[in-house]
This record gives sequence, structure tokens and C-alpha cells, in this order.
Amino acid sequence: VHEELAAALEEAGVDRATAEARLARDPAELEALRAELRRLDARRAEQPAVLAERARRREQHEATDAPSLDPVEAAAALSAAQLRLTDTRELFVAVRGRLESDAEARARATELRRAMADQMERLATWTTLADLIGSANGNKLRVFAQSLTLELLLEHANHHLRDLAPRYGLSRIPGEDLALQVIDHEMGDEVRAVTSLSGGESFLVALGLALGLASLSSQQARVDSLFIDEGFGALDPGSLEMVLSTLDVLQSSGRQVGLISHVPAVAERFDTRVQVTPAGPARSRVELIVQAHSL
Repeated sequence: VHEELAAALEEAGVDRATAEARLARDPAELEALRAELRRLDARRAEQPAVLAERARRREQHEATDAPSLDPVEAAAALSAAQLRLTDTRELFVAVRGRLESDAEARARATELRRAMADQMERLATWTTLADLIGSANGNKLRVFAQSLTLELLLEHANHHLRDLAPRYGLSRIPGEDLALQVIDHEMGDEVRAVTSLSGGESFLVALGLALGLASLSSQQARVDSLFIDEGFGALDPGSLEMVLSTLDVLQSSGRQVGLISHVPAVAERFDTRVQVTPAGPARSRVELIVQAHSL
């Protein structure tokens, strides 16, 4: 018996200790191994049928859906596709970098536009000042200052013209700094050129400007003297009386008024006057006349 067992173990390629260890296993474990063995035997029995089905499907595929490229061509196409993929990835990286640079440039542009808007506001202020007073010789500043003074002068002149000649008013010509125009209130505030005035009207307007200049004063300077040279002969009696009355009021306010005229009615109106009369060829006589009363 021992000899038969040794021969059987040798034939199976198992030593006695291994055989005894296997025989000592739990029956339940052995049953589970037998069941797994049966399952594997069943799957092995199915494989020929599965292999036959796979072979049939391969033959069908090769017969109906043959590849358009042979292995060599397929390998070349794959290599070309890989090169294109590499180029595409590099292009993608480059485009992404350009997009990032563009985003940064747009952010900088936004900041620059904001800074430029601030500078444009400052530029507008300086441009306005340059338009008003900017010039190398200072002429614009002088004209600008004179235009401001002229505005004040016209305000005073129009105040006096309301008494001297209510029909007329003075204003600056739009777009001009020192040019004047006449407003005719009796003609629906029609704008007229100064040159359209008659001799008497021109005298009254000029007198209004002179009186306006006399009214200009400040803490540092005051115009206390006014000299008027001729022009009275162009006035009708009513206008002449109105002008002389206005001058009387001006003189009574503390200002000195000097008139140069050949009109007797004007000369007789003042107590004190310097009278110049002819005294022969190229000679004149100057006489100071002081009357005891004023008309």
C-alpha cells in the first residue's frame, strides 16, 4: 500500500506532506473549490463557441468594412496627426498668451482712458484760459482785462443814456472784445452800427460813454475831471438843455466838468469860463470870465 501511494504521489508530482496538508482541509472549503472548478470547466467549454463567433464577426468585418488605409499608410497618417496635434498645442499656447496680453493691454487702456479724460478736463481749462488771455506779448490778457472794464463802462454809460437819450443803449458786438453796437429801443431793440447815428445822436452816445467813464472809480483811483470838446452845435435846443442839465448834476456831485464850445448858449450856462477871441492875424486873446451868479 505504501508503495502504491508513493507511486501515485510521484505520478501526480506531489510530495507526501503536501498531499497530507491537502487532505486535512475542511470539507466545505473543498466543496467551494470543486464548485469553482466546475464553473471554470463550464466557461472553458463555452470558449470554442465564443472563439468561433469572434472569428465569424472578424471575417464579416474584413469583408464589408475593410480599412481605407493599409498599416503603413495608417502609421504615416498617425505620425502626421501627431505632428498636427503638436503644432495645434503650440498654437493654442501662443494664442492663449496673446489673449492674456490683450487682456492686460485692455486693462492698461482703460486706465489710460481714465487718465486721459482727467487730462482733457485740465486741458479744457487751460485751453479756455489760453483762448482768453494766452499770447506771447500779453495782448490777449490786456484785451480780456479791457473787455471786462468795457462791460462795466457800458453799464454806467447805459445808466446815463437812460437820461440823455433813452432811445439808445450800448452793448458789445458778440464775438468781438472791444467793438460796440447801438441798440435802438424805439425800433424794437434793433441792433445798429455806431456809424449809423446822426451827429447829434453820436454826441449824446459819446457823452454817455464819457459820463460812464467818469463814474468808474475804485478805492485806488477816481475820475474827478471830465473835459468835453465841441459837439454841442449838433444838438437841438431840447437835447442841448437836457445835456447841460445832466452836466450840472454831475458837477454838483463833486466832479469838475470842462466844456470846449463855440455855442453861446453853452458858454452862458457856466459862471467861470476861459474865453478865447481873435485878436488879429495868428493872434488870440484869452480872458478869464467869472460871473457873480449862475443861470
